[in-house]
Amino acid sequence: MSSVYIDTDTQVYALFGHPVKHSFSPVLHNSAFKYLNLNYIYTAFDIMPRNLEPAIFAVEMLNLGGVNITIPHKEKVIDFLDELDISAQLSGSVNTVVNRNNKLTGYNTDGPGFTRSLQEDCSFNPAKKTVLIAGAGGAARAVGMQLALSGASAIGIFNRRSEKASELAQKIKESTGVSTEVLPWPREEHPVQQKSLSSFFSQADLVVNCTPLGMSGVAGQMPPLPYHLANPGQVAYDLIYNPRQTRFIKKFKEKGCTAVNGTGMLLHQGAQAFELWTGLSAPLDVMHRALQNYIK
Repeated sequence: MSSVYIDTDTQVYALFGHPVKHSFSPVLHNSAFKYLNLNYIYTAFDIMPRNLEPAIFAVEMLNLGGVNITIPHKEKVIDFLDELDISAQLSGSVNTVVNRNNKLTGYNTDGPGFTRSLQEDCSFNPAKKTVLIAGAGGAARAVGMQLALSGASAIGIFNRRSEKASELAQKIKESTGVSTEVLPWPREEHPVQQKSLSSFFSQADLVVNCTPLGMSGVAGQMPPLPYHLANPGQVAYDLIYNPRQTRFIKKFKEKGCTAVNGTGMLLHQGAQAFELWTGLSAPLDVMHRALQNYIK
């Protein structure tokens, strides 16, 4: 395996988000570039929301090969792109941008990456299953839509801002016909609302954390769910992968549930982005080893 040297022919790829210090995407992609002896590099840029538009303009101006998009830009970035793939149209969010001849096309590889990880890491098929999703941002949009397209029978969306949850629920129902309801963020003054959340939670086959609660730097946080009602038949999936084990995961494991972090999703969504950028098959084993060696 040869080393890759940076020169005037080096093609640059990057992650745009805020924050980005927690991300392992550079490890993932640079391991693949190095293994295949490609003259490419991948880095990360902390882009404040107010600077997103000029940052996307810079992709074209600087001739970057493409970028990944993460929190909090996955929805807003759509305004600044030339074209959307069907994956981005359906989910209403973008996590991968490809620059071809100065035309920026947005894709979403989060959803397929998530369901592939569900199958490989949890032996879970979402068909005819009930799913509870915490969050209603870009990641939740991709995950929710993919689960619906994969045959989930019912989806509940749980988010602090109920209007965002309602918007996502309506989009999933209109696009797929899957029964989708908004579940209230628990407040002590509304015990009836708490009861409806508890009822859905206890019946859910799969619970997915699509919020940043629990991410490195705020590791003690977690969505306010009725964890005491978890049962061993449930699967819990936390999209967060840094730290390796969040409080969300620990709570479910204490109840005997299958609970995993987002490393598998990171791997598979990253592999699909790699293939969109390069036209080559992603070296999954190499990328997986790089992640496992890096994640604490």
